[in-house]
Amino acid sequence: MKLQCQSIQLRTTTPDDPELNSIREDEQIAKYLSEIHRYTHPMPDKIIFRIEEGEQLIGEVSLKNIRWYNRKAEITIYIIPTHQGKGIGKQALAGIMR
Repeated sequence: MKLQCQSIQLRTTTPDDPELNSIREDEQIAKYLSEIHRYTHPMPDKIIFRIEEGEQLIGEVSLKNIRWYNRKAEITIYIIPTHQGKGIGKQALAGIMR
């Protein structure tokens, strides 16, 4: 599945996406993710989107613990440091909520 937003695209992927795994190793992102995993348990039913600007991978937005009937889920967004502060997270959130 691919969602087009203003200047980015969201494209579904898998947890073992090698490019995403490489940006998860960034110090700032790894610290954030370690805090999340400390308080969560394995989540059923999740969808992971790559955030891309053109052909470049710049982050991830994921829906976890999806309750389809109630239309609820937990959302995680992260953007590589060079693209933070540019409204990309807001675009990704708006795109995923359509």
